[in-house]
Amino acid sequence: MAGTQYATTLHLLILLAGEREEAHTSASLAARLGTNPVVLRRVMADLARAGFVDTRRGAGGGVSNRKSTRLNS
Repeated sequence: MAGTQYATTLHLLILLAGEREEAHTSASLAARLGTNPVVLRRVMADLARAGFVDTRRGAGGGVSNRKSTRLNS
């Protein structure tokens, strides 16, 4: 399970990095990544707590890559 979650997290971050300005729903991302939206929401919650993504709840909400995120080498 941990390997699958790692792969899902990595794919999600890559997808969001390529589409920085757009907010995506868990359903639309899950369809693109071939996973369950519930699994993806759990991953997105972890990424939001860690400061990698921004999330907005409700109608018109979604997840997007945090504009100020920088990884240290």
